[in-house]
Amino acid sequence: MKILIVGASGFLGRNLSEFYLRQGHRVYTYSRAIGLSLQNSNQLLPADVIDFIASENPELIFYLSNTLNPKSDYSDYVSHLQNVYFQLQSIINVCNYKNLEKFVYFSSGGALYNPKILSNEESPLEPLNLYGFSKLECENYLRFKSSEVPVLIVRPTNPYGRYQSLTGKQGLIAVLIGASVSGDAVTIFSPLESAKNYIFIDDLLEIIDFLSKNHVGVFNIGTPKNTTILELITIVERIGRTRIKYTCEAPHNNIIHSHNINFNKLNKVIDGYSFTDISAGVGYFYDSLAT
Repeated sequence: MKILIVGASGFLGRNLSEFYLRQGHRVYTYSRAIGLSLQNSNQLLPADVIDFIASENPELIFYLSNTLNPKSDYSDYVSHLQNVYFQLQSIINVCNYKNLEKFVYFSSGGALYNPKILSNEESPLEPLNLYGFSKLECENYLRFKSSEVPVLIVRPTNPYGRYQSLTGKQGLIAVLIGASVSGDAVTIFSPLESAKNYIFIDDLLEIIDFLSKNHVGVFNIGTPKNTTILELITIVERIGRTRIKYTCEAPHNNIIHSHNINFNKLNKVIDGYSFTDISAGVGYFYDSLAT
């Protein structure tokens, strides 16, 4: 199969590329990060992406491009419109609908829902920040085109694992591991009892692969159990064998502090899937740092 991954420089894109390369597929990647090396993938320059889709007709397209985070401001959002939203529209409009088996868009499982309400895929969407609003905009355009393009929208909770930046602005598990390794203090902007959902990268890849082969529509993706920040700190300290220095500051109003997400739709189609325990996943993440 000929697969295109747009937004391949992040840890999700790199893992996705390797996942399909191991299966023997022809993987083409595009990223704004010039010079990034994705072993054995065919890298495209920015000007090549639209021409590639129009001429080569990939069967599967993953769209992961994103320039925002929950703390992004309006100037960041304007840049997002040009680099992500308009690019998404351009890509959809040149797809060969006869050959394209699925267009998979990576949305967000936490940034779109009201955490005070147990939310499924049909619940009202109430983003608290421009990051969530940008995801909703892209979803809406894809829904508008869904009669022409086979679209799968995935809303993962908090993926974690190899290749994730230990010094980035997102990914609490990665940030805690980074603090454990470096000895630097980390600032936490949510109550320690806040509970979110975390999914190990290998589980996410397997589920998305299954969904992309068998389903369209919207799916929340997460594990059966939420984990508090305090529980995460304890797990990372135990596996890293070091105390983590951290300070707590007043919670930000534009950040989702807890997850209250319903995964029944997913569970019905992956009935019996065995998720990686979070302690085991954190251990695998640590192990990946040595390779």
